[in-house]
Amino acid sequence: MGTSINLFAQTDDLPVYPGKYKPTDESLQTYKYPEWFRDVKFGIWSHWGPQAVPRQGDWYARGMYERDWYDCERQRYVNANRYYTYHVNNYGHPSEFGYKDIIPLWKAERWEPEELILEKIAAWMEINNSAIYGTRPWKVFGEGPSLEAAQARSQFGHIAGAVRDVRNYQPGDLRFTLKGRTLYVFCMEPAEGDIHIQSLGLKTETGQKISSLKLLGSNEKIQWTQNEKEVVIQKPTDIPATNTIVFEVRL
Repeated sequence: MGTSINLFAQTDDLPVYPGKYKPTDESLQTYKYPEWFRDVKFGIWSHWGPQAVPRQGDWYARGMYERDWYDCERQRYVNANRYYTYHVNNYGHPSEFGYKDIIPLWKAERWEPEELILEKIAAWMEINNSAIYGTRPWKVFGEGPSLEAAQARSQFGHIAGAVRDVRNYQPGDLRFTLKGRTLYVFCMEPAEGDIHIQSLGLKTETGQKISSLKLLGSNEKIQWTQNEKEVVIQKPTDIPATNTIVFEVRL
């Protein structure tokens, strides 16, 4: 024998605690993401298809056929689904104009993925262009786990010739460019903690004393230390909205 449970939602107005933000653009623009939100892997499920033609919701293909439908909570048949009513008023009866007739109407005329990609590239270049234009390779191409793995494979003949760059980057993968006495350090993947640059240790072959260090696109004062083995950069909190961030290091 099953147990029936009825749930009722609060419909009356509830008091709202006065928080630090107001319902204005100026107030909301002062908001900063919490640290935990920056670190977690957050995904959003998005469904884009023919139901975008009527723009009534994801359940349109089902609801448009429900003239009378059974409400399990109330245990009785209720009036026509709102999708059915909308469809009849705008397209006609589903028996004459069904969902199969909605599908050809979805043409996605404004879908321009190439433009979206170019916009992302342009946004990244606006922040980090100084690390690209007028630079040249540094003494060290890069460092990090993916490059170390590629070098190890090359020793056993799996990679012919010089070690090539890889695309399956990991946190800790760094690449370098140089302009005058300014070194640019590319963090190819978001850092999970502090950033370690072994190539800039004072007792290493390429190590030089650093005079200043900043994150391109950020006004945050970066906390860093340099010792004999490496440079350690404390993970910034004000990170530009890009996958690859770049540090400007003055030597």
